[in-house]
Amino acid sequence: VSFAGQSVSYTSVSGADLTASLTADQVAALKAAFTMPTGDLGANRGTATWTYAIADKALDFIGQNDTVRVVTTVQVNDGNGGVAQQAVTIALKGVNDAPVIVAGGQVTGSVTEKAGAYGDASLHLAGGSFDFADIDLSDVHAVRVTSKGAGYLGALSATVSADTTGGGAGHVAWSFQVADKALDALAAGQSVTQTYAVQVGDGKSGFATQDVTVTLTGSADQFVFSGLTKKALPSFGAGDQLVFSASALGHQVGPGALAAEWFTEGTAATVSGH
Repeated sequence: VSFAGQSVSYTSVSGADLTASLTADQVAALKAAFTMPTGDLGANRGTATWTYAIADKALDFIGQNDTVRVVTTVQVNDGNGGVAQQAVTIALKGVNDAPVIVAGGQVTGSVTEKAGAYGDASLHLAGGSFDFADIDLSDVHAVRVTSKGAGYLGALSATVSADTTGGGAGHVAWSFQVADKALDALAAGQSVTQTYAVQVGDGKSGFATQDVTVTLTGSADQFVFSGLTKKALPSFGAGDQLVFSASALGHQVGPGALAAEWFTEGTAATVSGH
């Protein structure tokens, strides 16, 4: 008795042929796990017992409900031209393995408010990326972003820019943006930190989470009075400035301190006139 040949195939649960995704080492290990004594079986009849034994970790690459088939063709030759063959098929089913985050990514960012401006609609941007791995060759990944606090300014988004499907390297790119005017409430030099959980999921209940942190820093705002008699200041902090044109407040502005009676304090339900 002898081996006439072996073949290995990998089919996803959806029916896609992923055989080409297997490495040479994986194919060799799958084939080597099949053993059976070879040689003379006897004059007229004989028996040969086969076994298949492989470490569980060697099968981690098989996705949930995917199937790897190892077909070994056993041949019996009587030495007189008589040959018989029998195909032995081993079917290996996979279970899900969750993705994992690869250390070393760019997962922090920062933005700083424009100095000397108020109500500016221009955008501040920050961004970065990190890698992930998933040993399941058939998995396709998506990301979800969750704020880890309330009242956050701006928005953070993320996408899978490269996936591990078929044995590639996984890559997530994230970006943050916030309008400058959204930072007006921050005093000069004041910083707040916003943390977002970026979850990479394989669609099969497996996921990994990477925290991304963005620091926002305020600058001095400048409130300009021009041709107005009143102006609501929804936020005014240390370092902020009041700037008056000659026509503001009835041409009564000159160098020096402003009279206290020119100001009232309170909270307006709406902000107008700026």
